[in-house]
Amino acid sequence: MQQLTVFMDIESSRSYIDELYSPDSGKIVEALVTLKNSVIGSNRQKSSVIQQGVVPRLLQLMSDDTLDPNIRLEATITIGSLAKGTPENVTSLVEQGTATALVEVLKTVPVETKLAEAALCALRSIFLHPPAPISSLPADMRLLTRLTQIAREGSPTARACVVRILSIWCGGAREQEALCAAGACAAAAAALAAGPTRSDHPPPARALPALDLLAAMCFENANVSQVALNTRHGDKTIPELLTALVSRDKPLPVAMGAARCLTFIHRAGALPADDNR
Repeated sequence: MQQLTVFMDIESSRSYIDELYSPDSGKIVEALVTLKNSVIGSNRQKSSVIQQGVVPRLLQLMSDDTLDPNIRLEATITIGSLAKGTPENVTSLVEQGTATALVEVLKTVPVETKLAEAALCALRSIFLHPPAPISSLPADMRLLTRLTQIAREGSPTARACVVRILSIWCGGAREQEALCAAGACAAAAAALAAGPTRSDHPPPARALPALDLLAAMCFENANVSQVALNTRHGDKTIPELLTALVSRDKPLPVAMGAARCLTFIHRAGALPADDNR
């Protein structure tokens, strides 16, 4: 029965999938929009599309900078939708080089574009399925600086994606030092500061990934913890921002995350036990 269902899915989608290979850019865009709409919210349809071998074509359309920007954007959004499927779907995407292709796109496209945001959303979805493809994101200073710039200045969605990706990626001293040199402490501080429309604290959706990133960077690392100790956003240092978040009026996950960061900074030797913070 399952094989029959997959066969029916393939037959029903074959016409617009064939159009993905059309020399007519208009037909390609139409096919991508149809494909994107067909996989949204349906793991069965995502699996069917992946089994039909469409992923390499989507990666090609996403990566070709000579194509219509709409083609690249729609292909990337579709990949991001596939990355929200089952663990098996994500594994298949990773095996076909999707994470590496997304990182390559992020190296070249302007950071303020919708394409960059779509690529970050897709990469975050892939990284959220363990094991994350850590090796697809090299410790390249130019790339990390670019990502931390997005984390400070990008759209809210792009910023949240970058911080979450980097918090998962940061798994050792090499990554900690690279992120620190690229300015990730300043990016985390910006995410932990209250926004202009927020009365006293950042929203949890923004604060929690930043707290995870800061904790990962400072864990058993005296150098990074010292940098974090002295990093400011506005008139407040990171320890002061964290102290403001450790209070009963803050959401419990945020307060606990901030306490963990302060603990790690202290254990690394940067924040003495008798410091009021």
